[in-house]
Amino acid sequence: MSGMISMKRVWELQAEKEKPQISKNKAIEIAMKKTSEIMGTKIMAKITPLATEPPTDARLRWSPGYMRKIWETEIPTLFRGKKTTVKIDAETGEVVGWYNPLAAEIADEVLIDKETAINLAKTKVEIPSDAKLKEVTFTSHGQVGFRCLVKWEHEVKGVPIEGDFIQVRINPKTKEVISISKTWSEVK
Repeated sequence: MSGMISMKRVWELQAEKEKPQISKNKAIEIAMKKTSEIMGTKIMAKITPLATEPPTDARLRWSPGYMRKIWETEIPTLFRGKKTTVKIDAETGEVVGWYNPLAAEIADEVLIDKETAINLAKTKVEIPSDAKLKEVTFTSHGQVGFRCLVKWEHEVKGVPIEGDFIQVRINPKTKEVISISKTWSEVK
């Protein structure tokens, strides 16, 4: 077993082979800007002075889920030691995913309908013209309570593009977006 290498490490080594277009410092800058948008500038003003070094780090890795190299950043919050995660395409600088722990509080009731959830999701992520709404679901997740998932899939001329999607998770009690994940290919 000691001579074996994990798939995660293989992907990390793959990511390190080629220098990305977006530098680590640029990825951190993009992540800080996105975190300000997600959490609001008042919270960010409290976070930034607390750190003696940059309040985040970025790891370059190959993501099979995103099918590309990404910078994964973690930015500390003042909420029980939780961190906001922002994922950035290492070649384009596009934010392809994020997670806001402040929105992930317990939701013991659903105070949002499907149409409102769709409209809220659209305010947080650009939905391409070739996206097809796949589902809007409300599910219970044990101790964290209810979650809403709004998901679009990529479809070109009636043909689904395998692996391409945009999904937005929403706290149905507070009506805040918890996370966004986006994998989208340019089809010509």
